[in-house]
Amino acid sequence: MDKALVKQDWYQHLVEECKAILVERFYNSNLEAITAYGEVGERIFTDPNYRKYGKGNRKFNLQLFKDIKIGERTGYYCLQFFEKELKEKIENGSYKDVCTAVQTKYPKNITWNKVRAKLPEPKDQEEELSTEQLSKFKKQVVHGDCLIELKKIKDKSVDMIYVDPPYNVGKGEWDKFEPEEFLNFTIKWIEECVRILKDESHFFIHFPSQTLAWLEDLILTEFGMVPTTRLIWHYRNLSQGRQAAHKFLSTYQPILHYCFGEKPLNFPNDWTEERFDVWVIAATQSNFKEGHDHPTQKPLELMERLVRFGSKQGELVLDPMAGSGTTGVAALKYNRDFILIEKDKDYIDIIHRRLNELDK
Repeated sequence: MDKALVKQDWYQHLVEECKAILVERFYNSNLEAITAYGEVGERIFTDPNYRKYGKGNRKFNLQLFKDIKIGERTGYYCLQFFEKELKEKIENGSYKDVCTAVQTKYPKNITWNKVRAKLPEPKDQEEELSTEQLSKFKKQVVHGDCLIELKKIKDKSVDMIYVDPPYNVGKGEWDKFEPEEFLNFTIKWIEECVRILKDESHFFIHFPSQTLAWLEDLILTEFGMVPTTRLIWHYRNLSQGRQAAHKFLSTYQPILHYCFGEKPLNFPNDWTEERFDVWVIAATQSNFKEGHDHPTQKPLELMERLVRFGSKQGELVLDPMAGSGTTGVAALKYNRDFILIEKDKDYIDIIHRRLNELDK
């Protein structure tokens, strides 16, 4: 990309106006967030200079989206959303503007993910991973079913495990089980994790507050284990249940912590609020620097704390349901060895990209 372009006034105005749209609307409600994406798409799509220099120019778009602080896929979907779903009806007068179109066209409880699912998939947005990129973390990134791959790991060989399992709430096909099936699946992965953890180790399980009592009771009944700590991850930027009038908004998720063998946590010498059991950390969003590649992706800051306190340099950290690989990114950043197991090939590629980007 021509570096002179990014210094021009029109480019700077485009970036600042898109950022302002996201800041103004994004946190208010689902419909406001969708409106924000539509308005960003409109602002970019209708800019005459963008149409001259940026349309079809991937390098330009990468830089633009980076400056706006949204991911490449999000930027692509913003443009597609405006062009495919809103543009024609705004131009012919059916809707006054993007805000009116979104408010009229979509129900209050719809999410951006549902809107995005109806848009064309991005094509050739990213270059194919090279053989070198794929081989760099080949032994640490495992493509497969966790119940099969966990059996291949030796007894008492892992220093820390973090699991963010399916909750059986229908986030995707991977998150849909019959009740008995979900029970058996949960028991099996916990059983394997307990087997491979060292006598002195740490085990963290992320689970929703609504069903945490079920999981805690299950672990006590099946394995005789009581949590050492119940960590609370508190966030306000993506509070759940905004449309509900009969309950308070949900702004936290619990993490069960089981300490094996009374192994000390790896706290720093300095006393900080990180030692407390409530951590205030913003939930990931697509306009964050780290991106938002998975529907249940957890913040890198959260995973960094768990990895730093739950393990020491050189120790082995395992995430058996790795998603977009944030646990591995944190482990690599803080010089831990790690194993990531993930069933979905698309996420395996995302994991390799993230790890290679950090390891440049």
